[in-house]
Amino acid sequence: QVYADDDQCARALATVPTSPFPLGSPEDAMLAYTLARCDTTGKARAYADMLEARSKQGQYIDAFFFASVYAALHDRSNMYRWLNKAIESNDWSLFELRVHPAFREYRNEPEFEAIEARSGVK
Repeated sequence: QVYADDDQCARALATVPTSPFPLGSPEDAMLAYTLARCDTTGKARAYADMLEARSKQGQYIDAFFFASVYAALHDRSNMYRWLNKAIESNDWSLFELRVHPAFREYRNEPEFEAIEARSGVK
């Protein structure tokens, strides 16, 4: 993920874990996030759609990490929807909200600032 955030996509894609992880786990979301950051958005979008379907079936999906995937896909509405879910579920990862690179371009948006305030990290 660090390589993807540093625009070293060849390295990121070569090192991202690919072994089967529990669907919706942070490792699983890291794979989708790396795909989204490295311009393989077709794969990342398909992955996000699969996670959405699993979530609708009641399977646990880490809301914060899923929001980061949508942020990397530049999908604001779904990013905010999943950040709100992270707040509702008191997601332990919310402490990363102010520093996670996925949200860099959104930090000055009023809606993002409201999310920060609601989450208690601001």
